[in-house]
Amino acid sequence: MSEYQGVPITLLDLATYTSGLPRVPDNFAPKDPTNPYADYTADRLYDFLSNHKLGFTPGKHYEYANLGFGLLGHVLSLLTLHQNGKDMRGREGQTPGNARPKPAVHAFPMRPIRPRWVKPKPA
Repeated sequence: MSEYQGVPITLLDLATYTSGLPRVPDNFAPKDPTNPYADYTADRLYDFLSNHKLGFTPGKHYEYANLGFGLLGHVLSLLTLHQNGKDMRGREGQTPGNARPKPAVHAFPMRPIRPRWVKPKPA
């Protein structure tokens, strides 16, 4: 699911609602309508992403998507936890010595975030 016709989803695509992801995942069934994402787990998110086929090229089609923006927050929190061993509130997180492994974030390639029209400088 990480790409459509060879074009991967970037963090910028998630932040600008151009990822090609739908508004909500098809495995979304909240128990509490006043707090609908309270029981939507990372495992359910990963299950959805593993089975979803993008319908649009990332970066080309705007569609409001709680799913994409929630995924952006999830990825950023995992990156923060990985870098300093603490979650975004400063609490100790899942560091290498903890029993539970951290989920992999390799489904979304991390490339430099720059406008697509900006050419990289020659090395």
